[in-house]
Amino acid sequence: MKFLHTSDWHLGQSLYGYDRCSEGADMLRQLAAIVADEQPDALVVAGDVFHTAMPSSRAQHTYVNGMLALHEACPAMSIVVIAGNHDSAARLAAYGSLWRLAGVTIAATAADAMAAVEVPGALIVPVAYRHPSTLRDTAAAAIAAARDRAGNRPVIAVAHQAISGADYKGHYRQPYFDDALSLAAAGLDGADYVALGHIHRPQPVAGSSDRACYCGSPLPVHFDEATYVHGVDIVTIDGAGAVPTVTRRPIAAPVPLLTVPDDPVAIDDAIEAMRALPNEPCYVRLNVATSERWLPGDAKTRAGDVAREAGIDDDGLPIKRFCEFAVTHTGATAAAPAAVTTSIASLTTMEPVEAARRFLEHKGMEPLSPDELAIFQSLNIDSNTHQ
Repeated sequence: MKFLHTSDWHLGQSLYGYDRCSEGADMLRQLAAIVADEQPDALVVAGDVFHTAMPSSRAQHTYVNGMLALHEACPAMSIVVIAGNHDSAARLAAYGSLWRLAGVTIAATAADAMAAVEVPGALIVPVAYRHPSTLRDTAAAAIAAARDRAGNRPVIAVAHQAISGADYKGHYRQPYFDDALSLAAAGLDGADYVALGHIHRPQPVAGSSDRACYCGSPLPVHFDEATYVHGVDIVTIDGAGAVPTVTRRPIAAPVPLLTVPDDPVAIDDAIEAMRALPNEPCYVRLNVATSERWLPGDAKTRAGDVAREAGIDDDGLPIKRFCEFAVTHTGATAAAPAAVTTSIASLTTMEPVEAARRFLEHKGMEPLSPDELAIFQSLNIDSNTHQ
């Protein structure tokens, strides 16, 4: 049987205040074209359909229209969607009964995992995102139950989880994967294939013999994710125990995320490099080198002014969308001590002005001015209650 594996759509994401719904709609049109070409038996969405638990009405509209287009591209295809950590499980499942009319199964709870989805030639076990401490029992029991029913058919698990052995480099939330589990510890090792979501870089999990793969996000979610090709996986597996075949289908980013120039330069040169970009929609991160501790106070304003020279697009968004600086410190500032990691417990009892000082230092921003410091002190916030 053949299925399409996709995940981490992050519909409704706002990147530095710029709405990306039109990009999500474009991605779903590309995905529908791949479905029409491949005519798979099933399509699985391995979590993080939306970027937030409360997506905008426009994001939900994009999702509904996109799902219907996928169904129309291959009416016989089964679609299985699981909730990820960015999704509201309850919100995603709210119209589950209605979605079944279009061949769509929504899995949002542990109980949903026990109801393996029958598709031509396979059983799909949909394991929605769960805290690592409760994942193993849920996944292992669901896969075992499916195995009892499967006969010679493969059991395919769909999960949204950080698995050890994966390469997290470039993921916009790399520090958040300290709770990664092995396939066995996650209870997923009993499946013939594990279609994973959560990590945005496409890859097989090391040590899985290519039986557990992240398909990655179809679009880069942040600048550090723009360094590799995004897309979806087409997986073919002939039966229980059979070796899967994975084929990559790329998806083009309608609005690229650019870091310019390639190497860090002085801020004025970086701004001029942005001005020299073709007058086409793009997000821009300026690659800046400085021997100063902080960038000039007007740096962001100057960069934004130059970006706006390119005008606006049909959605009313700037064609060149300046987002941030990537700062490389040179000279004496390069040897500055690394930012101190602060625990949540210590943060709750820290004086607000100290928390602000550490934040500004971590971001490489100018410290509080005397007037700003006076405002903080006049608030008289209790550090124990933050009231």
